[in-house]
Parts: sequence; structure tokens; C-alpha cells
Amino acid sequence: MNMPSYRSALRLLAFGCALSATSLVSHPVEAQGVPSFRPPSVPLVTHDPYFSIWSNSNKLYSEETRHWTGRENSLHAMIRVDGQPFRLMGNQPEESASLPQKSVEVLPTRTIYVFANDKVEVQLTFLTPAIPSDIEVLARPVTYVTTRVRSLDGKRHDVQLYSDAGADITVHNANSQQVTWNRASAGNLTALRIGSVDQPLLARRGDDVRIDWGYLYLAATNQK
Repeated sequence: MNMPSYRSALRLLAFGCALSATSLVSHPVEAQGVPSFRPPSVPLVTHDPYFSIWSNSNKLYSEETRHWTGRENSLHAMIRVDGQPFRLMGNQPEESASLPQKSVEVLPTRTIYVFANDKVEVQLTFLTPAIPSDIEVLARPVTYVTTRVRSLDGKRHDVQLYSDAGADITVHNANSQQVTWNRASAGNLTALRIGSVDQPLLARRGDDVRIDWGYLYLAATNQK
């Protein structure tokens, strides 16, 4: 199936699960013991100049995530707590409230965001295992996104998580290039694959260039 542009961006199915306070993370993450560091742009998915997604805002939900060239490379994350949705990443949908961001911590291989209200605390971590001592792992263009939720009021809460990736990540010009996508399974993973229709391998050059060949995969474990 073809889609005309990122405005028809691939919206992933919600990988949600009902969690109780007893099954949520019971202890806050310990402080790392390093000075607070807020870079001008926060790295989220950073592998090479083609696959490089950042947050340029103080709050992860204040605006869309972007490629290093400044063009939108949109990632979104939401959480639903007891039936009420909150944005964690990205400024869409505008009608949904955001879960207040409490902190952001940038480490050599991880960026960690913490959000909280009076009910729950959410830790959203982007992990890119760029470890020079393991060349095989270093070469993988894979970023792991994990979410931990814990109850703050000692009560049981119904919690569901949602994430998506826009088709604009896979094209140079989101206004003119078409994309194609499909869904696949591998072991206990469900994955969605998306990429440009024409796949112009190495056809562009210059600085203000986004990749439009190859495919983006977004995968999650099959959990209920």
C-alpha cells in the first residue's frame, strides 16, 4: 500500500498492556552522580548522518523530533493512565495533554527522560549501544526505547503505551516522495517496515540530505 507523504505517516498499533501498581517498577531510578547536562539538542536516535534524530526543545513533547538538518523526523509516544491520554514525545495530537516532564539526562549511550503527575512516574530511555569494543554491535543501526512506569500514589492504575514513527524519516522530501509499508513477525517480535517506493540508492549528495533508500523498522515484543 502506498502513502503520499508523511502527512499520512505510519501510525503504529498501540502496544498496550494493563499494569497494576504491584507490577510496576517499585523504586525510582538512582541518581547517576554526575552534573546535570542539557545539550542544545538532545540525541534520541543517533547512528550516522542519515539516521540521526534529535529533540530541539526543552520538553520532549513541545515540538516534533527532527533530523540534524532541521527537517522533521517525527517520533511520537503516548501513555494512557486510567483512560486519560498524555503525550510523552512529539506535539501531536494537539488536543491531548502532556505528562509533565521532570528531567532529562544525557549519558554516553543513553538519553533518559522522566515524566510524572500525581498518579504515575514514567521513565523513557533511548539506548544506542555504540560501544567501540564490540564492532558488530557498534555497526548495528538499532536504538532501543524502553519505558518504565511506577505508581506514585500507591494505587492500582490501568496503563497503556503507544508509539509511532513518521514516514518522513524514510524520505528526503516528504512533500513529493511516496512510501510503502508492511507488517511482519519474527519470533516474539511484531515489526512494521516502511521506506520510499523508488529506493534511489546513493542518488543524492550534499549536506542538506535525508536518506530515502533502505527501510525503517519499528518493532516491539508480543506482550499482553
